[in-house]
Amino acid sequence: MPGKPLSLHTREEISLALIENRSVPWAEIGRRVGHHPTTIWREVEANGGRARYRPAIAERRASRARRRPRLRRLEAASELRDRVITELKLGRSPVAIWADLVAEKSTVLVCVETICAALYAGIDGPCPTECLRTRRPSRRR
Repeated sequence: MPGKPLSLHTREEISLALIENRSVPWAEIGRRVGHHPTTIWREVEANGGRARYRPAIAERRASRARRRPRLRRLEAASELRDRVITELKLGRSPVAIWADLVAEKSTVLVCVETICAALYAGIDGPCPTECLRTRRPSRRR
């Protein structure tokens, strides 16, 4: 199934298949674990190749990669965050805020997507239904 992350159990199945036969086709392993062959190939190549693949190490590496190491730009207290929140409360759109920052040649910029993501993530400003034109309470996929 596309988009489904690999679990430790799946990684162990991949490892078993490689132990049984180092030259087993990626498609065969993919059918065995229920993932696309390209996903299997990327997983194995990123974690040591056919000869050195270890599922526990690959799982640890994947869990570290999933973590977000720092706050988003508008989550941390700053002048930029305060300005964006103030302008959103005044009814300005994220596009207008971004355009002003660009026109002023500000040293710190945020893109429109960053402003929208912060709104939907719940920064201390107004909720998305109050300040966005679409008035959606949550994002569309």
